[in-house]
Amino acid sequence: MTVIQPEWVKALKNPEAYQSSPKTVKFRETTTTYLFKADGWFYKIKKKGNEFPTLAVKEAFCHEECKLSKRFNPGWNSEVLAVIDDNGTIKIGESTGNTIEYALKMEALPEQRLLTHLLEKDKVSNSDITNIATRLAEIHSISAVKDKAAESAKPEPFRAQCDDLLFQLKRYFEASLTQPILDMIRHPLEKFIDDNKRLFTKRHQKGRIVQGHGAFLPEHIFVNKDIIHFISPQEVQKKLAVLDVANDVSSLTVELSRLGKTELLETFLSCYIEVSKDNDLIKMLPIYQTYFALKQGVKTCELKVAQKDELLGPLALEYFNLAVRFSREIPRN
Repeated sequence: MTVIQPEWVKALKNPEAYQSSPKTVKFRETTTTYLFKADGWFYKIKKKGNEFPTLAVKEAFCHEECKLSKRFNPGWNSEVLAVIDDNGTIKIGESTGNTIEYALKMEALPEQRLLTHLLEKDKVSNSDITNIATRLAEIHSISAVKDKAAESAKPEPFRAQCDDLLFQLKRYFEASLTQPILDMIRHPLEKFIDDNKRLFTKRHQKGRIVQGHGAFLPEHIFVNKDIIHFISPQEVQKKLAVLDVANDVSSLTVELSRLGKTELLETFLSCYIEVSKDNDLIKMLPIYQTYFALKQGVKTCELKVAQKDELLGPLALEYFNLAVRFSREIPRN
């Protein structure tokens, strides 16, 4: 089924829609956003979805993403602007007319410096990965959450998130395939959670439960020499971001593992532990790697169905096999 783009998308492809009168406007669409690059600026507009039932809610989440982006990237220019319909003329950032959308305006970053592209071309150095690990550890050190805000990282809420992912897994594969995967993953996860409640409490007390990135993936990391940018933090579902620091660390390590970048993975992990002084991280990491691999597998299945792309099936299975692998590394005592 073809999804028809809103009429204003065509208008925003025109340079006249922007206050800066850019020379060119380049358009790109993802599963969740419309992206317009107008010279040196990106304008990101979230698509409609269950997360944004009203325009006011969408505005609030745009401001939340802007706030989080500035925390992860101090000094990076970004702001929220209204998309205005003034008697049929669509403008962005104007004050006269009816607001029909909200856009997050961000300073454009060089796409060739996206970690995804650099990994594909084997152009990521140990220095690059060290800078990423150092910056992440620094952000985590000032992002601890306390009391009720940290509930999602406690043993039972975290177990519930894992159980939900295991339940969703059943929807996408036949029982003969999913049940063995479920059995191999669920037991070590549950046993670790049951046996290590003191460790969970210790992590909380030491400030290891943080308002993290929540989507710490290569496609959200820019590396330009010593300058590091982390974009698109999880602003909607806080339970996916307010977790142990192991959540962000596991996200990147799972991807590096999937791509066979063992040396970069080891450098990233050792540097993060050295900077953060988080010697207990190694104990927590396998359960979060298992959780993240499950999450990516379910997400990939959802995209496969939404986009009717059978090529995503093998990738989803790759993530589920990684979840099994990491579950075997979960400490048994």
